[in-house]
Amino acid sequence: WLAAGRQGQCGPDDGDPTPEMAERGGQCGAAGRLPIPEVRNGYTDVAGDRLTDPANRLEPGNTHIGRETLGLGPLDPESVDGLLESFLALRTLGDPGLRAVAIVDYPQAGQSVAYVATQDGALHAFDAVSGVEQWTWRPKELLGRIPALVRNGETTVRSHGLDGALVVHRHDPDGDGRIEPASGEHHWLLFGLGRGGSRYYALDVALPREPRLIWCLELPGAPALGLAEPVVARLEIAGSGQDTEHWAIL
Repeated sequence: WLAAGRQGQCGPDDGDPTPEMAERGGQCGAAGRLPIPEVRNGYTDVAGDRLTDPANRLEPGNTHIGRETLGLGPLDPESVDGLLESFLALRTLGDPGLRAVAIVDYPQAGQSVAYVATQDGALHAFDAVSGVEQWTWRPKELLGRIPALVRNGETTVRSHGLDGALVVHRHDPDGDGRIEPASGEHHWLLFGLGRGGSRYYALDVALPREPRLIWCLELPGAPALGLAEPVVARLEIAGSGQDTEHWAIL
């Protein structure tokens, strides 16, 4: 379903399109399985680290999203709500590039989730079996890409959004499939922007439908790019207070 989603066209093994796919000209794959805008779970992080907070919803009427957040200048004709309505109506998926999909199993929930980052600047969470999108998140730092995506003007310059490798780190020492943060367990999703910028992000994905932003780090010394793949380790750093009892991300 993901391979088809990149082009949006049905292949011989995709089966008959669903009614939703038929409405989109027979699109298959992930693009053909996107929920309609009214029920799609699209988020950002303008109002805090709990991404599913209603104040983080990427939708018209969210007063936490203003013109400056979307990169709209005083001479740009679009309104905030009008731009978001047009954006949500696109029903398309960005290019996932050459990075691998990160598939995470959740035994307790009886589900596997495929996490996909795209050059449009979004992180998507798909049900790994059905290909239906569960939620999507756009970092607030990349919301300024939305006007250009809506205008869809011709260009000869390739731009980049979420371009870094997705790294999953699961710490579940008792192996019961349940992540208990109070016991020091965790389930992290880490990535940099790659060619898209100088930031790195860490998400808590222990609960597949309740992602949380742990932190966002901008590299010093522009124009540095977040190209290096994050590495999680326990190590001691002299004079820093960091020891082998704590995790470090390099």
